[in-house]
Amino acid sequence: MSPSARSSSAAAVATGVSCCNYSLVGLTKALAAKYKVAYPAGGIPSIDSEINSCEVLLNGPGRDQCWAKMDQNMMTNVMAWVPYIWGRNIVITAPDVTRYVLDIATSSMSLTQIAVSNHATVGP
Repeated sequence: MSPSARSSSAAAVATGVSCCNYSLVGLTKALAAKYKVAYPAGGIPSIDSEINSCEVLLNGPGRDQCWAKMDQNMMTNVMAWVPYIWGRNIVITAPDVTRYVLDIATSSMSLTQIAVSNHATVGP
């Protein structure tokens, strides 16, 4: 994660409730009760303390290293299945699609980064 990632990715994971937080990282018993979902007996991992530690650091190598350490922990201990799932995501597009970019934040195509050749014909 980059130093500015807190405003998007880290915030979504820290809250425990988001579109694609399959591991429920950050979900508290109170949030589970509010959203009427079962809370596992063994608990759910949280990275809130790591996020808080990185947030207070000034921009620079120390802050970058803090976010990198948190990201490594996420990918190896908390949500180790993410690279496995994302690495096997197949996207089928039409021949006229000349550029396709996956928006990591929404796990769908980036509407600002797609391009087509406009050689499509319409009609019988």
